Amino acid sequence: MGFIATYVIMIATSLFVFSYLFFAFFHHLAENIVTDLRMRYIRALMRQEIAYFEQNKVEELPAQIGEVFETVKASIGEQIANLAFAIATCVAGIVYAFTFAPTFAMICLAYLPFLLAIIFLFGMQVRKFTILKLNVIKALGGVAEETLTAIKVVTGFGREDREVRKFSKMSRKTQAVAK
Repeated sequence: MGFIATYVIMIATSLFVFSYLFFAFFHHLAENIVTDLRMRYIRALMRQEIAYFEQNKVEELPAQIGEVFETVKASIGEQIANLAFAIATCVAGIVYAFTFAPTFAMICLAYLPFLLAIIFLFGMQVRKFTILKLNVIKALGGVAEETLTAIKVVTGFGREDREVRKFSKMSRKTQAVAK
C-alpha cells in the first residue's frame, strides 16, 4: 500500500508541476503576442491620416484597445491552453488504456458513437435554447427601449409649457444679443 501511495503522490506532484509550467508557458506566450499586437496596432494608428481621427472617436480607442487585447490574451492564455491540455490528456489516456487494458478500452470504444450522439443531441438542445433566450432578450431590450422613449415623449409633453418658456427665454437673449 505504501508503494502504491508513493507512486500516486509522485504522479500527482509531477502532474501539478508540469501542468503549472504548461499554463505558465501559454500565459507568457499570450502576453508576448498581445504586446506585439499592441505595438503593431499603435504603429498602424500613428500612420493614419487626420481624416481617420475626425471620423472616429479617439477618446474610445484606449478602451477598445484594452478590451480587444485582453480578450485575445485570455483566449490564448486560457482557452487554447485548456484545449491543448485536454487533447494531450485524452491522447495520453487512450494510449494508457490500450497499453494496460486493451479489452476494456475496446469496450469503451464500442460505446463511443452512442456517447457522441448523446453529447451531440444535448449540445443541439443547449444551442437551440441559447438562441431562443438571446432572441427573447433582444426583443425585451427593444420593448424596454420603446417604452423608455414613450415615457420620455409623455414626460416631454407634460413639461411642454416649461420647455416653451425655456425656449422663449433663450430666444429673447439671442434677439437681444443680435440687436
